[in-house]
Amino acid sequence: VISERPLVRWWQDDHGTAEQNLEKLHQQLSQLQNSGQHALYAQYFSLSQNFYEYSGPARTAIGIWMSNAFDTDSEEKRPDGLSSAGVFFYISHVNHSCLPNCRADWDEGAAKLVLRAVSDVACGEELTISYIGVVNAPRRMRRNYLVKHFHFDCGCVLCERGDDWGARAIDVLSEVPV
Repeated sequence: VISERPLVRWWQDDHGTAEQNLEKLHQQLSQLQNSGQHALYAQYFSLSQNFYEYSGPARTAIGIWMSNAFDTDSEEKRPDGLSSAGVFFYISHVNHSCLPNCRADWDEGAAKLVLRAVSDVACGEELTISYIGVVNAPRRMRRNYLVKHFHFDCGCVLCERGDDWGARAIDVLSEVPV
């Protein structure tokens, strides 16, 4: 459906402290601003954020990151303990559904995040992805996870119709080729 290069791609040290990793994120953002890429810097800070655990300037930078980052690791974990993620301007605007019509996959060779349809998408239909990895969890668990980690109540068709309907829909979705 769409492919996009990251505004910012950040390698987080899985063994580092939160402060060290936050400093690395600020360095990445400063590089955008200092290298004349003001449009990318502005696009990053125009994205929404749903995380309020931080205060001051860190609140906005890390809040945007935590609300919008996608995993950009290849299949194999790096031996140096680094994991990567990126923030993408257009794909970050795609909303959640527990029964999504798209999925986002990192293409290491192209260095792009690719949004792929997993079902037929009608003209004018909203593109959706799942913000959670497991859609076959009970509705209560999915909704609690989304409230805790993304700060919103899910009102997607799967949540509104209930778990019985969802189990049938998930069986159909599991047949979609990867």
